[in-house]
Amino acid sequence: MSKGKIALVTGANRGIGKEIVRQLAAKGFRVVLTARDLKAGAQAASTIAGDVGLLALDVADDQSISQAAENFSKESDRLDVLINNAGIFPMKDSIFSLHRGKIDSGVETFDVPGSVRVTVEFTK
Repeated sequence: MSKGKIALVTGANRGIGKEIVRQLAAKGFRVVLTARDLKAGAQAASTIAGDVGLLALDVADDQSISQAAENFSKESDRLDVLINNAGIFPMKDSIFSLHRGKIDSGVETFDVPGSVRVTVEFTK
């Protein structure tokens, strides 16, 4: 069990999530990088200095969320910081050209329900 702060970042094998992991690790956090694709996650984790762990997690899959929370609890007795970064944007339009109605109709696309489920499972 880590004596320092522990953070978990969803969707962290690239982009903003990976940078969040890098910055938290640089500040001395034990950071758990999560990714749907463990190979991509392992590649990302290998490029980040510090105490970085890896956990399989697909926020669109309830079973994956439950399994990830169970696996996490075997390694740690607490979670200090949870960053729900994972999400997808499969629409063809640029996010900058969307109007409110199109954004509202795609709320599940941004996986708000998945983020809520992750928060519930990891804070039990």
